[in-house]
Amino acid sequence: MRRFPIFLLLTLFLCSCDRDPLSVKEVRIDSPAGVDGLTEQTISDSGIFTEATELLPSHENLTLRLSYQLGDNDGATLLLQNRYSLDLATFELEGQSSQLRGLPSRGIWHDLELIFLSATENVPATVLEVYVDGNLVHTQHKLRRSEIGHGPLVIEPATGATVRVANLRTAGVARAGATSVIEEDGEVNLEIPLLSYAAYATGGDTEAFTDWQKEPDERGYVQRFDVAALNPGTGQYALRFTGKLNVPKSGKYWWNILSPSTARFFIDGEEVLSHDGDPGPPTADSLQLAAGDHDVALEFTYRGGWNRLMFSYRFEDEKVKLLNTVEWGVAYGAPASSDPLPVEMDDRPYLLRSFLFFPAPRIYAATSKRTHVVSVGEGKGPHYSVDLQTGSLLQVWRGDFADVRDMWAGRGPKQIITPLGVTTTFDGDRQWTEDPDAPWPGRSDEPGEDDFQHFAYDLDEAGRPTFTYKIDKGQVSDKFTPDGDALVRDLRHTGSGIDRYTQIANAEQITEISPGEFELRSPGMRITIESYDGEGLFKQVSEGRERLIAHVGADGHLRYRINW
Repeated sequence: MRRFPIFLLLTLFLCSCDRDPLSVKEVRIDSPAGVDGLTEQTISDSGIFTEATELLPSHENLTLRLSYQLGDNDGATLLLQNRYSLDLATFELEGQSSQLRGLPSRGIWHDLELIFLSATENVPATVLEVYVDGNLVHTQHKLRRSEIGHGPLVIEPATGATVRVANLRTAGVARAGATSVIEEDGEVNLEIPLLSYAAYATGGDTEAFTDWQKEPDERGYVQRFDVAALNPGTGQYALRFTGKLNVPKSGKYWWNILSPSTARFFIDGEEVLSHDGDPGPPTADSLQLAAGDHDVALEFTYRGGWNRLMFSYRFEDEKVKLLNTVEWGVAYGAPASSDPLPVEMDDRPYLLRSFLFFPAPRIYAATSKRTHVVSVGEGKGPHYSVDLQTGSLLQVWRGDFADVRDMWAGRGPKQIITPLGVTTTFDGDRQWTEDPDAPWPGRSDEPGEDDFQHFAYDLDEAGRPTFTYKIDKGQVSDKFTPDGDALVRDLRHTGSGIDRYTQIANAEQITEISPGEFELRSPGMRITIESYDGEGLFKQVSEGRERLIAHVGADGHLRYRINW
């Protein structure tokens, strides 16, 4: 029988039991995927393109989402109908510069969202909205060279360039808002995904206005019946909205209008409801509707006073719900201010307490407000925002720091800041948990009752903060340090006697490039572990999302670099 020295046996035993701290253990989590109503498209050539290639054989109206990656010095163009060009490096659209304050980095993945209306005899081709990584790039852009017809969607790399494309999802309609659905509990939710509008100045004779066929003073597209924002500024006026309503379930639908102005509602050309501006109870009427698409129209004539329209519906015995209405007291996304009030910066970091709409909403999408946010700015960046209620990193950006007009100008009723650069956004869930096998905890509805509490921050000699939080009987600290274009994060956990787990990233795809180095898609970035004394990393995998987390011991630390 062969004998081994005791120390060698002990070494083999320890090596067989200890995990490499940079090894990644995959854990399946039962978490449903988000649904956007788009259809996934097959991408040829493994999604790697070096020459012009069709992504779709032909299209007219189009809503699309895709992820793409350019090399550090590469460029590429996306051609709508193989004729209207969007530069994927500069985001110039048919000769028009983007609305972005700065440009996203090359060499990482970016998410593109685009809504396109094909040209008709009366309306030029229009790009309704373009977003990159959730940042608005173009809105309501009518293309000068408008040709009726259709053609393929083409990706065209620059000479010698390579572009990667993934996760292409499309719909053959221009859809700026949500669509109608039947919820899991069986309830019907109606939505008109896009409204076109025509605005008419009535010259003070709104009551008698009936000429809806004449050329309007203004045309455009909108996602809600925003009668106040569409006022052409001429006193009394009239608006006509038209759109397609998908009815997902046949049955009786009740329609309701509440407004101090007059309004009429039509379905498939039939007048369903007429409201005379009575300030009393809402006007209501019903109609039996078959499942499927229906043409809808709403005519609104403003006659002075309170400029408001509440439009709602009820399906059979279900509760009353609003339909494409601007709700009172709800915050909606809008284009960035054309007249920002920037924070004046000096050589030291600037700590700014504020509210923050998070995540930054799409135009006319409702949003929620984070109320315990600190944003830290340094020169031209990188800058970042932290939620002190969850300990989570919310967003990062470079360029100019922050627009505070909504917080400091006048009464500042919104009390929010807006980054002045191109942001990369995180999920905003809680930073810490005790169970790596359970679904990750989201933001608490009652943060004051949580065992996680922010209680202090300290400034180092350079003026950079270290945030400290109480967690049960212990505490955690969190410090961010700019390093070139990157941001280095240092997390420490002390005093509780309990092992914990901290989130590093949440993305659509997390790919391990080498031990401790990861490439992310949606959001696009690279994560590099620089210092770590825990027992290993975990990747939680659910439907459509992946989350990278790290074990942190009772007195442990983790430092990692974020490049985006």
